[in-house]
Amino acid sequence: MEVFITDLSKIIKRANQFKAHIFRLSDQDQKRYFKITDKNRAFQFLIGRLLISQHIRQNVETLDTGKVVAKNCFLSLSHSQNYVVLAVDSKPVGIDIEDISKTRDFEKIAQRLKINPCSNAVDFYREFTRYEADFKLDLGAQKKDYRFYLYHNFIICLATLYPFSSEISFYESVPFQSVVKLSSSSFSKIDL
Repeated sequence: MEVFITDLSKIIKRANQFKAHIFRLSDQDQKRYFKITDKNRAFQFLIGRLLISQHIRQNVETLDTGKVVAKNCFLSLSHSQNYVVLAVDSKPVGIDIEDISKTRDFEKIAQRLKINPCSNAVDFYREFTRYEADFKLDLGAQKKDYRFYLYHNFIICLATLYPFSSEISFYESVPFQSVVKLSSSSFSKIDL
């Protein structure tokens, strides 16, 4: 499994260079992009789609739900604050990233989503990202396997239907530019 991470704060000054690539998006994704009124969300969307076009060397399709699918691999996309992450694997995968320093009403959200109540941010975001990664995996009540990682102030959850048998490779990736493998010391794995 490969996970590509883009830190938008490192490339925001060059946003216009990336916006020049809007023509690479499908007609459907261009329409979605132009409907997004928040500039940060629009940039997240664009970078996510550009990451896909860089790392998935085949035609992809965007479903009505917004999920992007490919014929020869599985992928999942998430964004939070200044990060966009893309997971690519030969098996179904779901990914979510959340800023754990963001204050939320943990109890209220846990009740609404019907997830376990939590008393601290890390536990809450572990449950919340699991919920989101499950939703993106979109395979119902089947048993899943999870991996959680801390990366700066963010938690990343990966979900699969199969036990994680292979190593997960993390890369810092800027669309159409650099791809750098991140060392394992950049991440702290969180055990369940």
